[in-house]
Amino acid sequence: MDHLHFIFAIFFMLLGPIKILPVFVKLTKDREPAYARKAAIQATVFAFIICLFLMLTSSRTLARYHIHPESLKIAGGLVLLISALRTIFPPPHQDEPAVQSDSPLAIALSPLATPVIVTPAGVAAVMIFVSVAPHEPGMFRAIRIALIAILALDFLTMYFAKAIMRVPLIFPAIRLFGAVMLVVQVAGAVDLIVVALKSLGLFHV
Repeated sequence: MDHLHFIFAIFFMLLGPIKILPVFVKLTKDREPAYARKAAIQATVFAFIICLFLMLTSSRTLARYHIHPESLKIAGGLVLLISALRTIFPPPHQDEPAVQSDSPLAIALSPLATPVIVTPAGVAAVMIFVSVAPHEPGMFRAIRIALIAILALDFLTMYFAKAIMRVPLIFPAIRLFGAVMLVVQVAGAVDLIVVALKSLGLFHV
């Protein structure tokens, strides 16, 4: 498995710009450009801090419970699969992110940095990838590159959100690309589970 391409695809779906764009535009539609730019910068910084914290603490946190690496792969596969299925078959009613303050700092922290950018499924994916990485050569590097690339995309999407929304057909094109990545997420989730089960000797293909 190509770690970088796979991890990038997963992070694109769970931490990436597709879900951010409509929320950010809605939160800043009646605001000055300076307000939106400040919120974009601060949200990206907060999201980076959250992801950095997860990368530094995930292995130690999960190691305390002596969880087998293959069990982590199975757990990761299930998280990715359930997340993808929830996107394909969304619940009938989804609550809008609550906004507690009008200041850009407040909306940058919540709802933008979390849960819009760093989703609960994204937290789980980062934790599991980081915990599996010591057993997979090259995975740490792939995680770092993918996270930096995705957060850069998130920042650019928010910073130029109104300009992006004015481009004809851009949002349908983004959604189409997201649908392709969703298929990759489902296939990758199943592959993680299958590889883990094969490593445990539960079946042979």
